[in-house]
Amino acid sequence: MRSGTVRPTPPVHFSVWARISLAIPVVVVLGFIYVPILLITLLSFQGPQGGATFPIRDPGTLWYRSLSDLSVITEHPDYLGQAVFDFRASIVNSLKLAVTTAVVSTTIAMAAAQAMRSRFRGARLATYAILLGIVTPGLAVSLGIVTVSSELGITAGLFTTGIVAHIVWTMPFSFLLFMVLFNRFDRRVEEAAYTLGASRLETFFTVTVPIMKPAVIGSFLFAFMLSFDEYAHSIFIMGADRTLPLMLVSAAQLRITPSIFALGVLIITVSLILLLAYVVNVRRTFRRQELRGA
Repeated sequence: MRSGTVRPTPPVHFSVWARISLAIPVVVVLGFIYVPILLITLLSFQGPQGGATFPIRDPGTLWYRSLSDLSVITEHPDYLGQAVFDFRASIVNSLKLAVTTAVVSTTIAMAAAQAMRSRFRGARLATYAILLGIVTPGLAVSLGIVTVSSELGITAGLFTTGIVAHIVWTMPFSFLLFMVLFNRFDRRVEEAAYTLGASRLETFFTVTVPIMKPAVIGSFLFAFMLSFDEYAHSIFIMGADRTLPLMLVSAAQLRITPSIFALGVLIITVSLILLLAYVVNVRRTFRRQELRGA
């Protein structure tokens, strides 16, 4: 064999028992993730005489129809008086908070990732500080924010303490997404713009941002979904405002009804639609870039 040539790595072959032993943990983990979703989906079609457990009696869409009036937990007479919550207001609060959090997190994360490209002194420490929001327990973050806000005389609410906690939680994920794409970014494209006389600001908005469009959309959708269904970072800090996760937990503590399952299935469905839309958009973007490169 000639010196300097690289021998290809032979494929790894596993025995049948090795494959089974490797597959069992994967199946168990996937079961913990998806079996509860399957169960609440089935129970959401429970009939009027059925409860929140099996068996399913007279399956139908009663509990989905009951969600047309979101001011109460259910419309069925057997459950009236069990729990009354303003779900409409909680959904609106969650949407407003999630959209605002997604916009702010995406903006800050993109600016931070752009700054890290210059590799200034202390960049690694700054990166660790940003990522600290992922590993810090949500309950600790909530307690810390509410303590500081009370000392400063700031009233706890959706757009005071609430948005700060959600940005601390979602921004690191957006930052990681931008860092991954910036590491694959070809600096020669920006250098060509500089050569043609474009300023740094013009280059950023006319060259960098369009290329980073998949990361921008992905960051927004990811931050939106993280904020919309976040519970741990919402405890103690929302004041009189209630988001949908807080309202659902309060309702479930009194009595679990199939209407809660129906609402959960709708939330999961919307999340999957947003994720699918993002994947389709990314594929179309990369396909256009490949066609232009060809």
